[in-house]
Amino acid sequence: MSYTEFKATASGVILERTAEKGQVLAAGQAVFVIASDGERDAVFDAFPKDTNDRPVEDKIDVALISNPNVSTYGLIRKIAPSVDKTKGTVRVKVGLTDPPSQMKLGAPVIGVARFRPVDVIQLPWTALSQKDGKASVWVVDRGDSTVSEKMVDVESFVAGILLVSGGLAQRWKT
Repeated sequence: MSYTEFKATASGVILERTAEKGQVLAAGQAVFVIASDGERDAVFDAFPKDTNDRPVEDKIDVALISNPNVSTYGLIRKIAPSVDKTKGTVRVKVGLTDPPSQMKLGAPVIGVARFRPVDVIQLPWTALSQKDGKASVWVVDRGDSTVSEKMVDVESFVAGILLVSGGLAQRWKT
């Protein structure tokens, strides 16, 4: 430590530590990632499927997780061109418009975007099966009391819920 001097290029909030205790560092190697005060961005890690279709508008509603009444909106500023290999997500930056004073640097937020509606069937995640490496579900034919395995298109998984967007007869959709 007697040979070490840490200097930040700007004042701000430490977002990430990139070195560990006892690690040998090269000269000029970054040890911390700092968010400097100024224009504010909300940064989200979204699943690649969610970034394939742009929202109906680039306006994203943003609110504090700790107090959803503290909110603003922002515009999509940047969508990363590649998927993060460790998380399997795509980084989306939303430039905040006039953020409230309670929305401090580093505060956890939630964002809501509006997409075009998609017809889906909601099933419990336990209904999901696999056939020949593809998603499937078992369907009961009430007419002759038989079951058959149907290949399906999975829209997404949400907290134990499977959303199916294709592969089942239209009569199943409500």
